[in-house]
Amino acid sequence: MKKFLFITITLSFISLQAVAQQSTDEARTGSIYSKIGVGIPVDYTSSSADGMGALGVSFNESNVAGLANPAEWGSTVYSVASGGFSLQRFNGTDYAGSSKSATFSANHFQLQLPIQKSKFGISAAVTPLTRSSYKIYNQDTRIFGSGALSDTLGASVESLGSGGISSIELGFGWRINNNISVGYAGSLVLASLENKITTIFDDLDYQTVEYTLQTSGTGFGSRFGTLITLPNLLKQQDYLRIGASVNLPVTLNAERIQESDKQLGGNAVETIETTEGPGLGDGTIRLPVEINGGITYQLNPALSFTTEGLYEQWSDYTNDFDAGLQDPASLPIVIKQHLE
Repeated sequence: MKKFLFITITLSFISLQAVAQQSTDEARTGSIYSKIGVGIPVDYTSSSADGMGALGVSFNESNVAGLANPAEWGSTVYSVASGGFSLQRFNGTDYAGSSKSATFSANHFQLQLPIQKSKFGISAAVTPLTRSSYKIYNQDTRIFGSGALSDTLGASVESLGSGGISSIELGFGWRINNNISVGYAGSLVLASLENKITTIFDDLDYQTVEYTLQTSGTGFGSRFGTLITLPNLLKQQDYLRIGASVNLPVTLNAERIQESDKQLGGNAVETIETTEGPGLGDGTIRLPVEINGGITYQLNPALSFTTEGLYEQWSDYTNDFDAGLQDPASLPIVIKQHLE
């Protein structure tokens, strides 16, 4: 009976953080949306494009490595490389309090080489596609039973998330003539996400429960690009460029396991892994199509105008594991094993 009551109480508190975050969590979370799905999309194109506030799909600099449009690699003249790290800080305040957090992470690494200068080039890159990084801390008090049998119990639940989806890509760009360039890139897409949940009860008669949800998977991606250049459109030395790239949908074959440590006595600990239960085991994650397009008109080397846009069909996104974060019915397995 004691075990049954403990399981019921634990699930009740865990359900508070297993659903979408409430408004009071905003001041305690470094990235309030990255708990949903597979994290926040990470967009990087090139240093020159980022500096201009553009995607870079319709313009390129031959001496700067870029990822926005594979067709641009055909104009590669020199061997170039790029890489970077990011430091993100978050300050949040609401009526419940305030919080500060920081995240340091690697962005991308790319090597771009000319096979035939200004004609045919290749690119190899490792880039993040999504990033999940959050910390959620909830406290609450629940009353169980009724009348003389009622009992009040408080607990705190901490949820830590990390990881994301990354791409290892290899592709080429071909400048067919002075007006048309095309490109293609294939990639190995890797998912690695972790969500660690710790429940601590105010009553010391109830032991702390810790478990981790680990999601991993692989898939293959493809993207195509084209770049059309119209030189001397209105005057000498000006040009108009129209660029577009399409990232096809990616389906990842993935697995989610639930892991916890069971105390055997003394200092002995047994790690228990299970794939049984809702939201666990094998499944798929489908990332949607992405379409980039833009137009750049360069009046002269010192002045240009660019308009670009990005479209992602996230209504087509599916994740067989979403229920595992929202449905507390998937949690008793590890808890029961922890108590036995």
